[in-house]
Amino acid sequence: MSYVSWHVPAHDIVVQRWADPVELEAALAVKREEMARGEHGDGTVWLADARGTDVDVEFIKTWAPAIAAEFPDHLHRLAILVDGPKMTALGMMLARAHEGRQKRTEVFSTLESAVAWLGLDSSRCTADELGLGAARRDA
Repeated sequence: MSYVSWHVPAHDIVVQRWADPVELEAALAVKREEMARGEHGDGTVWLADARGTDVDVEFIKTWAPAIAAEFPDHLHRLAILVDGPKMTALGMMLARAHEGRQKRTEVFSTLESAVAWLGLDSSRCTADELGLGAARRDA
């Protein structure tokens, strides 16, 4: 599985925890399940925690068009949390791919800055609150 996701109702955020191997078909299957849960609304924001993953350029090139084709109205605010230069570059590449859809995507190296950009209070919307703390949900 490429990622697992869950909704945190207290903050109206969908958290995605990405893990290797990241493969298009597996990720699309999880995205379909995520969207079918219907836990999100117009104000819901997304956080993709890609720390510790090794995504390749080919995945990024195919992911954005696949999501746009399958979920054309799924336009939201997405913060991508990364932990290295390669993932920073790939996250920025994904953000550029989303620009044509008016989907706001940014890349961050800290959870606090990602949460703040999403418009949430980083003093209340912590790693533990989001399920990303010491007892984090592993993919």
